[in-house]
Amino acid sequence: MRRMFRVVDRNGMVLQSEADSFNGIIEQADKDGYDRPLIVTMLSENAMEDVSWVVVSDSPVPGQELQELYDSEINFSLTGLGMWAGGFDWELQGDPRIGGHSGTAQDAIKAIKEAAIKHFPGSKFAKKHGSHDSCQKQ
Repeated sequence: MRRMFRVVDRNGMVLQSEADSFNGIIEQADKDGYDRPLIVTMLSENAMEDVSWVVVSDSPVPGQELQELYDSEINFSLTGLGMWAGGFDWELQGDPRIGGHSGTAQDAIKAIKEAAIKHFPGSKFAKKHGSHDSCQKQ
């Protein structure tokens, strides 16, 4: 089901368009050159029911990098350990298995990304993301 969204970027540029999903409108804003942070509002017939988000991440859409790992056939796991153990365990499956523990989901995804670039340099994922300063191979 298509919904109406309004996006306002940090320069005050406004995009109002229909999209199939939240990710779809973010992709459209990025493609059209809108600068982050973005304020994204899903519009309803009743303005009191409008829902807004602020998108500040440099990642194109939430979860996109994990989807790109999957699409590149890089097997990984990310496990939230709950309130008592705290943090997230992550692992790349392969030979050898590589993994670790991070305090936040954002740090865990960054660690998975860096490990994938280092250990699978010929992958589609590494070719796309390997030029980022924070992920340079040593």
